[in-house]
Amino acid sequence: MRGFLILLSVLLVLEGNEAYEQLHPRERGIVDKAIEKANQEFGKRHHLDYSSIEEANDEKGMLRVLLKPTSCEKITPAVHQGNCEIREKAMPQVSCVACNENMNCFLRKDHVKSREAVLKCLGLNVYRLGGGHFLPQTEENPQKTGCLGCI
Repeated sequence: MRGFLILLSVLLVLEGNEAYEQLHPRERGIVDKAIEKANQEFGKRHHLDYSSIEEANDEKGMLRVLLKPTSCEKITPAVHQGNCEIREKAMPQVSCVACNENMNCFLRKDHVKSREAVLKCLGLNVYRLGGGHFLPQTEENPQKTGCLGCI
């Protein structure tokens, strides 16, 4: 049974590493910056590493990356560790938004901040109305709210 668990762990590590290796070199560079920044800001005992790309817009230069804790202890420099198993449910999970040359990382539970960074990068203003509802407005046409019957 123990041998099976070791084999399963090795397969999970290889799967996660394969996903990273299949990234375009430009995306891999952005992911590496996200890993470094997230580990500086949020890394506690365990290394944060690449889990997935949540959102991308090449035209606007935006990439949102999800990072999760791994089985490896936090080390410096904080780069992709191909030999670490992603701990799917462990905390903290971090969402980093790259917008051109800027990188901002947020705890995944602060999804509002992450979403605002994405919308800002895409050239949309975000207004909070009432109970936290978002109505994106384009910078070119601030009157376009998508709200029927609004003043």
